[in-house]
Parts: sequence; C-alpha cells; structure tokens
Amino acid sequence: MKTENLARKFALLVLLLASLTGFATSARAQKAQKPLNQQEVKDLVQNYVPSERIIELIHQFGISFEPSKQYLKDLKADGADSALVGALRAVQPRIPSVSVEEAETIKKTRKAMQQAPLSFNQVTNLLVNRIPNDAIAEMVDKYGISFDPEKGRLAVLQKTGADARLLAALRKAKVAAPPSAPAAPPKAQPRETAKTPAQPEAAPKSGPVTKPAAKPEAVKTAQAKAESVPMSPRKTQPVSQPAPQPPPPAEPYNVGGDVSPPTALYTPSAPYTEQARRAHLQGEVVLGIVINEHGKVTKIQELSKPLGHGLDESAIQTVGTWVFRPAQFRGAPVPVRVNVKVGFHQQF
Repeated sequence: MKTENLARKFALLVLLLASLTGFATSARAQKAQKPLNQQEVKDLVQNYVPSERIIELIHQFGISFEPSKQYLKDLKADGADSALVGALRAVQPRIPSVSVEEAETIKKTRKAMQQAPLSFNQVTNLLVNRIPNDAIAEMVDKYGISFDPEKGRLAVLQKTGADARLLAALRKAKVAAPPSAPAAPPKAQPRETAKTPAQPEAAPKSGPVTKPAAKPEAVKTAQAKAESVPMSPRKTQPVSQPAPQPPPPAEPYNVGGDVSPPTALYTPSAPYTEQARRAHLQGEVVLGIVINEHGKVTKIQELSKPLGHGLDESAIQTVGTWVFRPAQFRGAPVPVRVNVKVGFHQQF
C-alpha cells in the first residue's frame, strides 16, 4: 500500500514538473516572438501578401503599436481590406517592455538633456542602444529636436532602426532654434587719416594760396598713423552647408555572430509548370538571395544545376515575392545574404 502511494506521488510530481516546464517554455517562446511594428505590417501590404496570411501573423506575433485612424486610412490606400483593418483594431497591442539597462539609458539621456531638445547624435545613440522607438518618440514629443528632419537624416535614422511612428514624430516635432552665437565685440571705427602731400587740400575760391612743403618727419608720422588704423573686415556671405547624404548601401552581411537570421513572414510555394508535370520532373532549386533591411528580396542567383521545364523560372519568380522580418545587427536591421531551397516534389 505504501509502495502504491509513493508511486502515485512520484507520478504526480513528474506531471507537475512537466507542466511547469512546458509553461516556462511556452512563456519564453511567447516572449521571444517580437511583435510586428507599423512598418512591417505596411511592408506586407505593399508586397501584396494576402490579408489572410497577414492576419495569421498578427495573431501569431501581435503588434507593438496602437493603429491610429490615419495609419489605417493609409493602409487602406496601400491595399488593405476591411478584414485586415478589423483585425488590427481588435488585437491588443503588445508594447515591448523596457529593460533595466534601457531604462537607465533613458534616464541618463533625459538628465543630460536637461529638457533641452534632442540632437541628431542623441537620437542616433538611442537607436544604437536599442531603446524602444516608442520611448524615443515620447522624448521627441516632449523636448523637441534641434536639427532639421530632412530626408537625408531621416533615411540615416531609418537605417539605424527608426520605425514609422518615430519618423512621424520627428517630422512633426518642434525644431528649436540653434543656439545664438556670442555677441561680437564692437568694431573699431577707423580714425580720420592724415592727408599726405598726394592729397592736397582744395584751394579756396578767392585769393592765391601758397602751400607749404611738408617736412619729412611729419610725413613719416602721418604714414605711421595711417598704417596703425585697423581696417574693417570684409563681410562674407555665410556658405550654406549641403544636407548630409545617407550612407551608401551596406554590403550584405552573413548570418552568424552578432547578425541574427531573418524571419520568414510570407514564403508561398513555387507552382509546378505543366511541362515539368508531363515530364514527371522533380528536384530542388538552390538560390542565393539578398534580403535587404526592409525584409524584401533584392537579388537572386541560382546556385544549383538548372532543372529545366520552367521550374527554375518558377522558383526565381516566387522567391522574389517572399517577405521577411529583416536580420538584425546589434539591434539595427541590416541586409544579409542567405541560401534557400525551393523543392518540387509531386506525386504523379
């Protein structure tokens, strides 16, 4: 009897540990799934990903933003249907929590600013330190910025990790006037120079006047005084500095180390061709692709031996429509080079 009780308690303990382990694994998996941001949802719509698939991704990953009326209106203009708009309205946003290190960085930044507007370098440093875009946008709305948010700077910030919410906040942020330069000392007024023998005084209209000859010592004194008078500096027109140009596109990275792999969001299967079906042809096509910092496939190169009968073209055309969550290098999206396989296996 005691043996049966012990066995039963042991079995219950094993079940309890298994359930706790499963719960912890599920919680970690849910935490590891990064919710979709505004730009990612917009990229999926603009890449003609079916609404059913986007809704599945929204339920799977969640979203990290509160969709505004203007955002939904713009999304409809890009091609979103009513089902997708309804799913965005119904889902509860999952705002990423701020870690202790990120909170400390925000605290130090606010203290350093002392309610002064954010500079371009400060916004860049916040993005590099992986501070959430929502927290940066809040500081931009509160303190304003001290630089002109023109297209070149916004492009640089977007490459560094700024999303649509932060870029919109920068565009409408209050731009503080640049700090006034220190007052320049008053310019010295030039003294009246003594007239040399080369500059004779005008003779009066009536009566002849004889001009006395200047002594050599007086001439030297007058010239010395004239040379000691400071000349007023010539006014120069301020030269407008050209707007900073965005950096050239970076070479694609290889996945590994600090470069995390991209996450597939939309990867439909390549369709069979009728010629391959009649020829009972099967196989795999290996493609080397480049996925840019927006998750789009930009370059495709066939690495395997061609299969023929239109399967290679079908694989290339289909992979060109794939959409990914871009790879990350220290928190910033970067282009990467990866190899993918497209299989054609049909039961005839």
